[in-house]
Amino acid sequence: MADAEAEGWNSARVREHIKSHKLSPEAFAAVIASPDAEDSPQDDASTVQIRDGELARLVDACEVILARPALPIADKVFQRGGQMVRVAVLPAADFSEGVARPQGAAVIMPVATAFLQPVLSRHGKFQRFDKREKSWRAVDPPRGVSDAILARSGQWPFPALRGVVCCPTVRADGTLLLEPGYDPASGYYLAHDLKVAVSDKPSLNDAAKALESLTALLAGFSFVSPVDRSVGLALILTAVARPALDYVPLFSTSSPVRGSGKSTLLDVAAVIATGRRSAVLSVSADRDELEKRLVGCLLAGDALVNLDNVNGTLRSDLLCQGITAETLKVRPLGSSVQSEIPNSALWAANGNNLVLAGDLTRRALLIRLDPQMERPEERVFSFDPVARALEHRSGYVNAALTIVRGYVAAGRPDMQLTPFGSFERWSSLVRSALVWAGAEDPFESRTGIMDDDPEAAQLRTLLAAWNTRFGRTPRTVKEIIRAASEDDSPLEEPLEEIAGERGDINSKRLGRWLLRQAGRISGGLKLIKATTITDGSANWKVIPEGEA
Repeated sequence: MADAEAEGWNSARVREHIKSHKLSPEAFAAVIASPDAEDSPQDDASTVQIRDGELARLVDACEVILARPALPIADKVFQRGGQMVRVAVLPAADFSEGVARPQGAAVIMPVATAFLQPVLSRHGKFQRFDKREKSWRAVDPPRGVSDAILARSGQWPFPALRGVVCCPTVRADGTLLLEPGYDPASGYYLAHDLKVAVSDKPSLNDAAKALESLTALLAGFSFVSPVDRSVGLALILTAVARPALDYVPLFSTSSPVRGSGKSTLLDVAAVIATGRRSAVLSVSADRDELEKRLVGCLLAGDALVNLDNVNGTLRSDLLCQGITAETLKVRPLGSSVQSEIPNSALWAANGNNLVLAGDLTRRALLIRLDPQMERPEERVFSFDPVARALEHRSGYVNAALTIVRGYVAAGRPDMQLTPFGSFERWSSLVRSALVWAGAEDPFESRTGIMDDDPEAAQLRTLLAAWNTRFGRTPRTVKEIIRAASEDDSPLEEPLEEIAGERGDINSKRLGRWLLRQAGRISGGLKLIKATTITDGSANWKVIPEGEA
C-alpha cells in the first residue's frame, strides 16, 4: 500500500485495485482509511476520515468495520432474508405477539440505525479536518452513513445467517461442529460455552451406551409404547443436530389428561439443545392470528417452538410450509414487503387428545403419554428431568452427538427403513442413527396420526357412500348434493360434515374440498376429476385403487 500512496493513487483507483485483487477486509480497511491529502495523519486501519462528497467511500469503510470477524457477538451484524440482523440475548423473560420466550433466549433481531451508530463509534475512529485548527479532530460517524448501509440490501459483505445454535452440533456432511462462532459452511452461529468430548469414530457400543444415557433421562415419562419413547429420543437428537437437516417433521405429543408431562418433554430437549426452556406459542383459533405468531417465530429464529395446549384439531397451511421448506416467504409485521426467511426451527405441538388434520398428518411424528391416573400432576418422581438435563447438559449433548456421529463414521449403513417422503435427510441421519444404536423406529408412530386424521376419515366415509350410490358414474357437485337429499341417502351425513351450512350443503365449499382430495386413495378407492362439462362444472367419479 505504501507504493500506492507514493504513486499518488486516488480513492477511485484504490477501490478498483481492491476489486481486481480481492484484498482481505483488513487490507481493504487500511486502504480505505489511507488519506489522499499529504497533510493527513497516518493512522491505523480503524481510522475513517470524513470528507464532503465521499459518501460512497465512507459507506465502504464502515461496512468493512462491521464485517470484521473479530467483533464481539453483541456487535456483529449478519444478513438474513434481505434484512440486516443481529443476534441478541433476552435479558428477561418475554411475552409478545402470543409467544413466550425464556430469559437468556438467543433471538435474531433486525438492525436499526440507532444500533449501528454506537457500534461504528466503538470499533472505528472517525475524523473530520478542522480548517481553523488545521488538524483532524474526532467526530461521531455520520448518521447518513448508517442509513445508507441499511439500504444496501443485496450488496452487503456481511455473512448470511441461517440461524443460531446453542450447543455443539453436526454439519450436513456429518462432520462435528464444536467451536463457538460463525460457521460459513452451515450458515449458523454457535453461541455456547459447552465442552464435549466426542470421538470422531464412535463405535456401535459407544452409541448404545449413549442411547442408554438418554433413555434413562426420560425414565419418568409415561410413554404408551417403546415407539413413543423412541420419538422422544428422536426429538432430542433432532434438536441437537438441527443444523445438519434441511427440514424436520413436526413432533406432536398427545395424552388423555392434563399434567402428563407433554410440555416438560419438549423442555428436556430444549434445555439440552439451548440451555433454556423452549419458546411457547399460544395457539389461536383465529387462523390469521396463528400465522402472525408463526411468522414472529420464524423472524426471531427460535430454535424450538412449542405450540402449547392445542385444543381439538390443529391445522395450518403456514405450519405445513414451515415444516417442509428450507425458506419461507413471510411479511414482517408493519412491512408491505415479503422477506424470504431461512427455516431453522424445530416445531412441536401438544394437547389433550391432540388431532392433526390435513397435510400436517404426513409431516408429523406422534408421542403418546398416558399416566393412567386421574390427577397425574400429583405424581412424585425420583428426579426432575429438566433440572437433570440442565445440570448434566454437556454429557447429554455428547451422547446425542455420539449416536449421530457414530452412525456416520460407520458408513451410514442401510437400516432398511420405510421411506419417509419429504424428510429423507432427517430419516437418513437422525432416524437411521437411532435405529442403528438400538432404538425402535420412530416412523411407526405415524400409524396413530393417520388413523386419527379427521379429513382422512371424512374422505373414507364419503368414498364408500359415493361408490354405493353412483358406482363409477361421473357426477357434478350439484348432482351429488341433489342425491344427498334423497331418503336414506348414504351421502347425507358425510356431505353435511364436510360442507354443511345452516342445514344445507354449500356447493362451493364442497367443490373446494373435492379439489383438495383429488387423487387421494382411501379404503381402496380413489376420487378423480373425470371431465369438465360445457358450463365449466367438473365431473367427479370414484374408482378402485390402481385403476386409471
